[in-house]
Amino acid sequence: MVTSPNLIDIDSAGNIYYVEGRYIRKKSTDNIITTIAGNGSSRVDGNEFDSEFGITPATGIPLRDGIEAMTVDKHGNVYVYGFGGIERISTDGHLSLVAGYTHYYASGSTAGVLIDEPAIAPGFTINYVNGMCTDNNGDLYYTDYYMGSVNKITIATNRVNTVAGNGTGFSPTPYEYYHTYNNVPATVAFLNEPRDVAVGKDGSIYIAETSGRKVLKVDTSGIIHTIAGETLMYSSDYGNGGPAKLSRVSVTKITVDSTGNLYISNDSVIRRISNEGIITAFGGTGSTTYNGECKNADVANIAAIDIAVDKDGGLVIAEGVKNRIRKIQNPDLYSPIITGRFTLTLDDTSQLAASLPTGTWSSSNTSVATVDGTGKVISVSVGTTTISYMLADTCISPIATTVIYVNTSPEDIITLSGVSSVCPGSSTTISASVAGGSWISSNASIATVSSAGIVTGVTSGTCIITYTVSDSTGTDTATLLITVLSPAPATPIITGLGAVCAEFNIALSASPTGGTWSSSNATVANIGSTTGSVSALTAGTCTMSYSLSNTCGTAVATKVITVNPTPSSISSASGFFAVAVGSTVTLNSSPTGGTWSSSNGNAIVNPTTGV
Repeated sequence: MVTSPNLIDIDSAGNIYYVEGRYIRKKSTDNIITTIAGNGSSRVDGNEFDSEFGITPATGIPLRDGIEAMTVDKHGNVYVYGFGGIERISTDGHLSLVAGYTHYYASGSTAGVLIDEPAIAPGFTINYVNGMCTDNNGDLYYTDYYMGSVNKITIATNRVNTVAGNGTGFSPTPYEYYHTYNNVPATVAFLNEPRDVAVGKDGSIYIAETSGRKVLKVDTSGIIHTIAGETLMYSSDYGNGGPAKLSRVSVTKITVDSTGNLYISNDSVIRRISNEGIITAFGGTGSTTYNGECKNADVANIAAIDIAVDKDGGLVIAEGVKNRIRKIQNPDLYSPIITGRFTLTLDDTSQLAASLPTGTWSSSNTSVATVDGTGKVISVSVGTTTISYMLADTCISPIATTVIYVNTSPEDIITLSGVSSVCPGSSTTISASVAGGSWISSNASIATVSSAGIVTGVTSGTCIITYTVSDSTGTDTATLLITVLSPAPATPIITGLGAVCAEFNIALSASPTGGTWSSSNATVANIGSTTGSVSALTAGTCTMSYSLSNTCGTAVATKVITVNPTPSSISSASGFFAVAVGSTVTLNSSPTGGTWSSSNGNAIVNPTTGV
């Protein structure tokens, strides 16, 4: 029995770790649940546990009171935050202090601050942690909720430093949100109560900002960007199916899979942000009322307190108020496709293959043909039989089928030739070695095929094109697996300033990321091909281009940059420097073209004329 699991994470082997009251449990890949930390009690002040300065068996000591965050690294070391400190349960079952104080009310402790220089993690005051994660190196990241920052602990050196947020907390206007979150160093940006953090395979940092209704990304160069919830903060349109930057998001937990897809949760709805920056509904209906198991994720009610991605790409959900842990399966793992030769003669064999492993083969008519556990079909008599391949699952049994034809005499073996991939909206021709047959697609929503064998891509995915020839001796078929590639990129969106003074720098950003920057005139301004950093050189204009390419095409966005001359220093000012009350004098300057101002209201000056 599982009782109120409210935090969850998964190691690289697929073991699930979760917080259950005042215990930390582990569910192994063979479905055995064990306690790895906690004895059922809690503690606020750690003075009575002197061994906390060293190493203590994790199951023999109460966990800190107020557990709010938990994560596990790739090795299986578990990190847990309770009032005042982060502790580690190592793989050998011992507990030790990682960051913060050994007891919450530390004498002489000060409020947490922005860490300009790395500080020693043990002894550094931690305010309030809501989210933690680890990166590929095993280093730990955590959100300091009230300080408005995200900090990193380098485990090898026990040093902590800030990677995002300026440590002040912030409640900005929508205008301020845009200008403080885009294209600036992450450590100068204002964060409005960051709730959770995740690190991608490439080292990018993702931040869930609950109060600000945003998802932020810190790229590997340390620049922060808004990737979801940028402009429609108060809109009722959640924007599913469109750019995540233009959607409204409500996010409490965040996680990222191995391919860079981001999953965000707001308790009753889970959404996915793809690598291309498109946001879609992934699971949940908006209701937390339990409505049963074995449903498609989009019609299942969920009550997600925490989420994590497993090694197979499935999304595991901790539903504390429902006393259960559930999983949304990776759909790519549950759609098998059968390939091979489907027409046999008597005393013939054919080796079939399935696109997914661990399934079971069967024949609907073993008097016509049998199939063994490897997919090898042996003909027995003339006729037809349906060969099935079924994957085992606790809820459903995904199945693929194909018809096997057994003819009386050998026929010409049909072979298909042609390119097996196509872009959406484009076509390719498949040729058959035997004429006079008919073509059919297993999924016309993926790709269609004409009577002449012309295959046209519709949307990304895979399907089987089958060619069938029938005559007086029977029927022969051949198949080809067609892959419809991802479409050509949509026109990207460039954000950033359009004007800069010579000898200064600005940064441009684009969505989606992953493209290449170039300048039309590098003598006026050049730009980093991967960073978008613009260096203004001399007065003039040039066009900055951002290109995104894939197999199916290239999309280009442009932005005109105006480089203004740097103002010259004022060499002199002339005129009378004394004037009677009610009188005027005219001041002059070299060079001209500047703006005049007065430091004291006892004398006013025309900003343009100098009078």
